[in-house]
Amino acid sequence: MRTDDPNKLAEEISKARRKKASSKPGQFFRALALVWGLGITMVIPLVAGWWLGSVLDRRWGTEYMMPLCMVLGIFIGGFGCYRLLRPFINEDNSD
Repeated sequence: MRTDDPNKLAEEISKARRKKASSKPGQFFRALALVWGLGITMVIPLVAGWWLGSVLDRRWGTEYMMPLCMVLGIFIGGFGCYRLLRPFINEDNSD
């Protein structure tokens, strides 16, 4: 699109912006919910692993259960994040 009229160019740009903005309403909130969900999905298993490892270390008198449970929590959280992102990954591949 090449035009020498600045008004026509501005009109075309604003028309393209409106079309782009109206194509997927709520996309910002969808992305915000995804980021929030990823954070919660990662943090809760990590904190649960830390807590469980601390309890087991105190009960059994060991020092290796907390790091072991935290690593397990990281893997569980990573798997949960993957499951949460899987529909978005498939959606991008189908285009």
